[in-house]
Amino acid sequence: MRYRVAWYGLLLSAVMNIVLGALLWHGGRQEPTANLYFMDGEGENWTVINYKVVMDQEQIKRGEAGLRYIGSKAIDQSDYYAIEVIEDNETVYNTIHTSQGGPVGIYENLGNFGSITAPLGADDIKPERTSLENTIVQITWKDNQGEIHSEQIPMSITDEITI
Repeated sequence: MRYRVAWYGLLLSAVMNIVLGALLWHGGRQEPTANLYFMDGEGENWTVINYKVVMDQEQIKRGEAGLRYIGSKAIDQSDYYAIEVIEDNETVYNTIHTSQGGPVGIYENLGNFGSITAPLGADDIKPERTSLENTIVQITWKDNQGEIHSEQIPMSITDEITI
């Protein structure tokens, strides 16, 4: 009788360990809830610094990058510039700044060119790292003489965080 109680106790202990182990195994492995990508790029006239893409299961946010003008033509009196972000040959963000009768203040606006947040619907394809690696920032601007220039800057992922 004593062996039977010990046997049942040992069997119950083994079953509990298996159940507890399975719960810990599955409970400890959670799917990532958000991805954050940091990207940089440099062209002949412009540098894009710290472009961000944040994705979770419900939405995606792109932008908040800084720009640095490294070109040689003066642009402090420019009355036009536009920024377009192209991801895998599709425009995902654009902004246009223009003024009449004075400069648009390019230098004052380069710290953060803005951002856009969009919901991810059930039918939307969530961008992956491979599509983000094909991101281009296109900048079009007028110099002080009114000549229009355009440059495409290929972006590279510099850091990735999964939460």
